[in-house]
Amino acid sequence: MRDIEDVIADVKAEYDRQDMAAGAPRQLDGDNTRNDFIAYVTAYLGRAAARVLRNDKEGHDPYQMFVKATGLLLRAMTDGKV
Repeated sequence: MRDIEDVIADVKAEYDRQDMAAGAPRQLDGDNTRNDFIAYVTAYLGRAAARVLRNDKEGHDPYQMFVKATGLLLRAMTDGKV
């Protein structure tokens, strides 16, 4: 079991990482619609599922997929997509 402060720190680190990825993500995210964010989040949550062939091939860590999905949800919420 993880401590809530550790989980929040992991999500904040992912959120901050998005600021560094691809140069200027806030500008890039501005081109994404609400539906785009939903698709990205759904993809990460799908990779977190217990029985996904892709996980066996690519070794996705379910916790990290939840962290990425949560970071994207926060990005969508803070960028005014909802």
